[in-house]
Amino acid sequence: MKIKEMEEKMKKCLVMVVSLMALGLLNVIGIECQEEKVEPAVKAEAPVSGEAQVAFDKGTEYYKQGKYDDAIVEFKNAISVEPNYAKAYCEMGMAYMEKEDFEGSIPNLLKCIEIQYKYPKAHYAIAVAYARQKNPDLINARKHVDIAAQQGYMVVPWFLDYLKRLEDAAK
Repeated sequence: MKIKEMEEKMKKCLVMVVSLMALGLLNVIGIECQEEKVEPAVKAEAPVSGEAQVAFDKGTEYYKQGKYDDAIVEFKNAISVEPNYAKAYCEMGMAYMEKEDFEGSIPNLLKCIEIQYKYPKAHYAIAVAYARQKNPDLINARKHVDIAAQQGYMVVPWFLDYLKRLEDAAK
């Protein structure tokens, strides 16, 4: 395949990803695809109780099915058993973000990094949430996307371009 053809296919793929994000389908392409790349950078959490893990696993299944309200309930159940369960806060923040409820998303993602600062997926999700809210907080979006990248997260170029366009428009 020629370089020009590859570039064209990449452009089409990026357009599709941006469209999916705009539709609130981060879990299909954006965030979950990146999760495998994040895991090595995340320091292992302390083991959680069986009860918390069962609730977390249920939440994860509901999330994958697009049942975000049910997922949030289960992530809250996991946190009620294990109050410092950073991963549950992150995933709950993601579920709120899928609902475009950034007021619910951001505090949970911030709690995740309060518990476990080196959690690049959470930093990236915070950046996306700050950028997508009705009145974007571009300073915090930039801060967290930069931290995510510093922590080894593979930040997609189109999000950086999107953030730059927002920043340029705000000048």
